[in-house]
Amino acid sequence: MGIKGQQKNLKMSSASTTTAPLQKIQSKTSTAPKITRKERRFQKEVQSLQERQTHILPQTTFKRCVTQLAHEVSPHTRLRFNADAINALQEATEVEITKIFTGANLMANVANRDTVTISDMRNYLAIREI
Repeated sequence: MGIKGQQKNLKMSSASTTTAPLQKIQSKTSTAPKITRKERRFQKEVQSLQERQTHILPQTTFKRCVTQLAHEVSPHTRLRFNADAINALQEATEVEITKIFTGANLMANVANRDTVTISDMRNYLAIREI
């Protein structure tokens, strides 16, 4: 076989690989429902609160609530709190409130609602005690 015969075979083999049938490019459509602007804003707010390293509640407001509750418990004596004690109370309170709202949100989702109600919180607390 001469050079021309080898070139023909080369051309035929390369042509068969490059002229494979073209596949249609399908547009990428997701099966997930579209997210509205309100839902995106809500998700962004939740994410920013979850990434937050500081307290959710203002410290001065929380301290005022603690001192008012302490005064209601013992009105005749003035209780004083150390700053570390207030921070520990606030941390524990925020963790507990977050757990309650997360559970209440789960209850609302089961009921196909977006809004958490007081009954959702009560139901979650009742289930948690079981």
